[in-house]
Amino acid sequence: MLREDYPAADCVLLIDALHYWTADKQRQIIGRCAAALRPGGILIFRDGLAADSWSHRLVDWFERWAVLIGHNPRGDGLCFQSREFYVREFVGRGLRLIEEAPDWGRGSNTVLLLRK
Repeated sequence: MLREDYPAADCVLLIDALHYWTADKQRQIIGRCAAALRPGGILIFRDGLAADSWSHRLVDWFERWAVLIGHNPRGDGLCFQSREFYVREFVGRGLRLIEEAPDWGRGSNTVLLLRK
């Protein structure tokens, strides 16, 4: 996600991937995704959002277990960020939040739809 060129696209899916990278690397990936979107394009983001809640602790526990047994990639470890972090990073790269669907995921997982 950090080395390959991203082709121009009308839609980018960023699904359950960012939490495996540090905040700096997440910013780089978000920037690359935003740059790849054509004007009017849609970015669909889904990930666990850091929160002091039972639902996030459950997501964190399942992710740690999946990494431990080798089901999910190890990456840089688990680096969940807050909703505010992601919205700030997307908006700062020219995307506009058009819809949020927290009920499309379990626990602290949520979906953000953004348009360039």
